[in-house]
Amino acid sequence: MIKNTVKLFIFILLLLPNLMFAASSPLTARIDRNNIAQGETFQLTISLNGKDTSAPPQLDVLDHNFVVFGSASNNQVTFINGKTSTRQQWIITLEPKKSGTLTIPPIKVGNYQTQAMKIAVATSAQVNPTSQTQPNKQASKTLFLETSLDPKSPYVGSQSTYIVKIYYALPLVAGSLTNPTSADALVIRLGQDINYQTSRNGHTYNVIERRYAIFPQKSGKLTLDPPGFSGRVVIPASASARFNLNQMFNDGTRVIRANARPITLDVKPKPASATNQWWLPSSGLKLTQTWSPKMPVFKVGEPITRTITLEARGITASQLPNFNAGTVTNINTYPDKPILKTQKDGTTVVGIRQEKIAYVPTQAGTITLPAIEIPWWNTKTKHLQTARLPTQSFSVKTGGGYTATSNNSQPRGHTTPAPIKLAQNNPSPNSELLPNATPRYWVWISLGLFCLWLITLCLWWLQRRARAHQASNERTPPSKETPEPLRMLVNAIKTACQTNNPQAAKEALINWAQAKWPQQRPRNLNDIMHCLAQPELHKIFAELTQCLYAKHNNDWDGAAFWETLQSALGQKNKKTNISKQELPDLYPE
Repeated sequence: MIKNTVKLFIFILLLLPNLMFAASSPLTARIDRNNIAQGETFQLTISLNGKDTSAPPQLDVLDHNFVVFGSASNNQVTFINGKTSTRQQWIITLEPKKSGTLTIPPIKVGNYQTQAMKIAVATSAQVNPTSQTQPNKQASKTLFLETSLDPKSPYVGSQSTYIVKIYYALPLVAGSLTNPTSADALVIRLGQDINYQTSRNGHTYNVIERRYAIFPQKSGKLTLDPPGFSGRVVIPASASARFNLNQMFNDGTRVIRANARPITLDVKPKPASATNQWWLPSSGLKLTQTWSPKMPVFKVGEPITRTITLEARGITASQLPNFNAGTVTNINTYPDKPILKTQKDGTTVVGIRQEKIAYVPTQAGTITLPAIEIPWWNTKTKHLQTARLPTQSFSVKTGGGYTATSNNSQPRGHTTPAPIKLAQNNPSPNSELLPNATPRYWVWISLGLFCLWLITLCLWWLQRRARAHQASNERTPPSKETPEPLRMLVNAIKTACQTNNPQAAKEALINWAQAKWPQQRPRNLNDIMHCLAQPELHKIFAELTQCLYAKHNNDWDGAAFWETLQSALGQKNKKTNISKQELPDLYPE
């Protein structure tokens, strides 16, 4: 037992440098396809980032399983923010010598080497029976289409990958390919086209491969309208050598068209065991969270941001549900608008939903955030699974709240700045021990110079203030009314209240408050209440907050909210003053 443990320890020690080297190696490799058929070619791309070498890749290790048709290289130099980065790239075209799962061994470039990779190579007999080819035999000699679908019996709302391949034996001058369509399916193109070569019945063909993600919207039989190709090919010299009258006006090309056959899907309905309200068929789902700051310390009145991210493969972002973060006592929650992204990696669609929630504790103690659970259907295992963020508890400390406090622990709300002390932080001991060491007239001279300096400073400040005031008067005409930006923001609040839109009212209030108090920068409704300092507003702000985070927010009375808020915003007094100024005297002198 001890010997085996020692051997394992020595093996790990020997393997560790290789693992560290691989993790930090600037040399990477990738292939454009993981599954190909025998006789087809694929591309291996090797990239060297941030390093410079004149040594080419050592490709002789590929001769055992692959035929190397050729390689191309390019160098890239980029300048970003004053930093230079280099990248060398080699693109190698390979054809497998046999079928099965083949290994691409590590390839050395100078002092670096790539990681080993695997590629699945199927025989032509395994590929051809499942494909739908063009029935036109005359066109198939020059150009034909093949399509495939995986899986052919997907669940409703889940992804099927549709692949169309254009095989052409003559050079293409131009061409266009239509997309597959269906009134009962969502069709999304995946990535860029892939180009390679293959052999069929002793003929060599160039291939253009295009992939689509198909999302059926209802169960049952569903037929996809196939894509069609239209283009021009170059006529071989032997065929165009026969002279006739038409050839005099021929540019050496001819039009060619081909269509694929329709494919019918057998779409399965939502399984009976999937009892959750939100249907999420996915091949892989991940639920994560991050905090800002990374190690959150909750204090009363201070916001902590929680970012929750849901990522699912084979699902668009619009299919992802809302997060139910639950309600927590003694804490205010302010969720931001969710960020939805649908990414495509060339083989599948990845839907991402990200939500940020700001937590502001209202009193010290312990808070418990409830667990978040997302049920989803695993299309690989065909079982219901649940992604979960566990329950979390935090201690809330007594903090300074929204208003900043000094290091002397002054009471909350105290905003008086500390007095400026001049020449008192480090008093000289000789000033008291030796009072007669310096003649007294030097003290008066120093004091006079100090006073002159203060007078000069004050005059400079007054002059600068006068110039700023003059410039401000030149830019905007004098007016006793509310500044134009604030008036527009107040109108936005009024409009949101009149339309009973609580979310728009919240955003308009925050925008107005940040313009009203730029130094304090209120970030939420709680901060705005602190700035307004009017207890009669607490009730309407609490009703607005409760309405924002309720499931249904149709009961909010925006008109009543605006009527109460007007006095705080100074709208009534403003209108009264304006009306008095605009009315002319009844009895002018």
